[in-house]
Amino acid sequence: MKEGDSILNFLGPLGQPSEIKNYEKVICIGGGVGVAPIYPITRALHEAGNQVTSIIGARNEKMLFYEEEMSSASDDFHIVTDDGTRGKQGMVTDILSDLLESGEQIDLIFAIGPVPMMR
Repeated sequence: MKEGDSILNFLGPLGQPSEIKNYEKVICIGGGVGVAPIYPITRALHEAGNQVTSIIGARNEKMLFYEEEMSSASDDFHIVTDDGTRGKQGMVTDILSDLLESGEQIDLIFAIGPVPMMR
């Protein structure tokens, strides 16, 4: 950035630090650069005995990272890319909607990502 440049959107941190304990069934979602901060939360929740479903997404395959790390910290792992070059084509919220509509028990959802994803 140069002097006088501005940041379009910035939100957070909000609320309290993540409380790590056994909630039972947890979903962790990381969109874009949100994958980096969701990874240690995902790992800690898994180590606390939770059944963790993780969803990570990016614009395309080249922008994905922490795939192996997130997969190893998850019981169920999904990848989504906007253009379909890796995993399912679409948005991380598409997978979340499918999981919510399945009727399966979900005790807590952690999500970190860009503003449009968080809406």
